[in-house]
Amino acid sequence: GINAEYMGQQVNIHQAFETLVREVLGGAKQCSKAGGDRAGYLLKRGDGAFKSDQRRWFCLRKATMTYHKSEGDATCLGALDLRNCAVTLESKPAHTLKLTGPHLNPDKAKNKAYTLSADTEAEAEAWKEAIEMASQFKE
Repeated sequence: GINAEYMGQQVNIHQAFETLVREVLGGAKQCSKAGGDRAGYLLKRGDGAFKSDQRRWFCLRKATMTYHKSEGDATCLGALDLRNCAVTLESKPAHTLKLTGPHLNPDKAKNKAYTLSADTEAEAEAWKEAIEMASQFKE
């Protein structure tokens, strides 16, 4: 991870960001369709040697999108900072969103891309619109 000095102590930036997200969002219990800007299941393409898709519960609030194993799961598996993020709707595979941006994951390389798939074209369009709005937040 990326470390920085804060008030004389070494701090892991990724862990600090994850902790902040958990505190701000109050855990996944409040991350429901009514609790954020948008929430629902998406398939997240894995970035390991085997590119398998994992069904995850995503919650978008302001410029942060968190993902969890399932709805109501308090364990945050990851958080994406969507500020200045670009999102495109891919035709193959169908209903697929590709996210790129300088802040997506502070613990990974710059401009890491994420591939997410929705169940329907309408859902993918709604997520694209919500992510485009979130990418404009200045915090």
